[in-house]
Amino acid sequence: ESIFPYVVYNPDGTVQGMTADIVLQSCEILDLNCVIISEPNESWESMYRQFMKGEFDILAPLTVSRERHEFSYFPRPHYSPASVMVKRLGYKPNTYSHVSQLISERIGVVKDDFFDQMMTQLLPLKELERFNTQHDLIEALLKGEVDYIPMDTAMLNHFLRLSELVPIEQDTAIGEFYSSQLSIGLVANERGAMLAPYFSRAIAMLGVDKIVAQYDLRPDWRTALEYEVRLATQTQAVFLFVLVLAICVSLYLYRQSNT
Repeated sequence: ESIFPYVVYNPDGTVQGMTADIVLQSCEILDLNCVIISEPNESWESMYRQFMKGEFDILAPLTVSRERHEFSYFPRPHYSPASVMVKRLGYKPNTYSHVSQLISERIGVVKDDFFDQMMTQLLPLKELERFNTQHDLIEALLKGEVDYIPMDTAMLNHFLRLSELVPIEQDTAIGEFYSSQLSIGLVANERGAMLAPYFSRAIAMLGVDKIVAQYDLRPDWRTALEYEVRLATQTQAVFLFVLVLAICVSLYLYRQSNT
């Protein structure tokens, strides 16, 4: 689903992240030669539809839902993120208390991901703005092309840690409106049915809590606050310097005009 912090494609071609580490370590335990075939800029819609057709064996992360059991086997979940609504900083504070009240707002989602399905169910009469990637979705929010986007707390914290002064925030008045289970999707065929219980055992052998703690990090608000204080202090100092300089220049010019 949402790529950060579950799957991160590094410039050197390696892949890491909460789910990526769990998948690769599980494959190692099971002595499986798992090869990652997805590309960094590949759309979720494309991967999702290929998986539904059985064109590859594993899609991860994949949020567990009743509808998805029709085409996927799920080993034991490795993470349970909370879902929140994210908006631009300062946008309509304390206006809404439930997602169902957002009928007049522009809501963006990644096409065919879990939040696309969820928002469609919660707001069946609402026309959603759909994007190919999570990056495109966040850019649309920052540019004012949409007003709200659904996101899980792990991804929000990851994004804010990358850039703690980015002008987005959780709508705290709405709060956490759903808790999902994140797992590994195994294609619904004989091979997937056979592998699912083995992946569950492999995941149970991993230090999942340690892996989750490595990636599910809250933003360092204290550091951000200290940075803002330093920035404000420096701005005040520059302003005072410019003001004193302007006064000195004015006095100099005044004396020159009188001599």
